[in-house]
Amino acid sequence: MTKSKLLILGNSHSEALPRDPIDGYDLEIHWLKTKDNAKFGTMTLPEAREKAASLTTSDTLVLMHLGALHNIYGLLNHDVPYGVLLDDGARVGPEDAQIIPVSSIRAVFQNKFESDKVVPAIKEATRAQVVHVMPPPPKEEIPERFRNKGGDYHGRGIAEFGFAPADLRLALWRIEESALSSFLGKLGIMHYAAPAETLTATGFLAPDFYANDATHANAAFGKQLMDAIVRLSKSRAYI
Repeated sequence: MTKSKLLILGNSHSEALPRDPIDGYDLEIHWLKTKDNAKFGTMTLPEAREKAASLTTSDTLVLMHLGALHNIYGLLNHDVPYGVLLDDGARVGPEDAQIIPVSSIRAVFQNKFESDKVVPAIKEATRAQVVHVMPPPPKEEIPERFRNKGGDYHGRGIAEFGFAPADLRLALWRIEESALSSFLGKLGIMHYAAPAETLTATGFLAPDFYANDATHANAAFGKQLMDAIVRLSKSRAYI
């Protein structure tokens, strides 16, 4: 029996995925290196395009590249506290914060997606169905051991700024998730967020699926995500 290929071009979040054989599939997982000077990565963009071009219409290509803006902009507190006014009129963020309309946040995310060259380049190169998987939603309670951790996140000291309120972090993830889904749809790429069974009732990542840092999910999450990817592949939903 001929096996379909399942090619996953990921990032740090793809490290949680299992590498076990999957019935009916030849599985490959690579950490995409999108810049020549990138510290991490195992496959360059030209190599990824070449690999993508070798796939057929019976194969599936999974990208894990976009979707981290909610963390880059909102994991930590800012010098000027801000909140977001949502479409339904609800406010999230600190009580005394400067309020930003959700439309402004959405526009920033959309502009960032539109400037990305990686996803369109890989989509253009392949005949396979393409699925893009977003990073998992935020953790409602970030473990105490990370709150006073040294070091920085995207140039901001973790101990100095501290983590942003949970409701703001989740709102930013949801805004980005919606904007990303719209962007990918225009490219003919299926968008996938997270397995429902890995979330709390309010939409945060459930504690059983926390990895040992502030933003990543663990191997148990990776197993659930891989199962979801295989189901999507078999459904041929975006062919």
